[in-house]
Amino acid sequence: MCALWLEQERLYLRVLLDDWQEPELVQAFASSGGLCWAHTLRLVEEGMQHVHLQAVLTAQQAHLQTLQDDLQEFIRKLDYRFARQRYGREADAWRRAVALYVGLRGWQGRAGQD
Repeated sequence: MCALWLEQERLYLRVLLDDWQEPELVQAFASSGGLCWAHTLRLVEEGMQHVHLQAVLTAQQAHLQTLQDDLQEFIRKLDYRFARQRYGREADAWRRAVALYVGLRGWQGRAGQD
């Protein structure tokens, strides 16, 4: 079962790389929460020589930058001086950060994480 699971992950990562030039895939990835850390590492391992690897990693970097910005805003609002400000999309940033590293299955945060 585990071998089958890993093979399916490889297949999906390969599709992501092979079909990256498809606008629908690029848009779907951009509107998603991106990849968790483990799948980002596997993507790099699987696609070291792939022509689209850098483009996919650039899109992933945009997701990571958004998360970092949201985390900074979440932390800023923890300061008593800003505690009365309403939370926006940063409200679940801490959960998305955990999901990035742990890969919380079944949890679909703001943008849908692994």
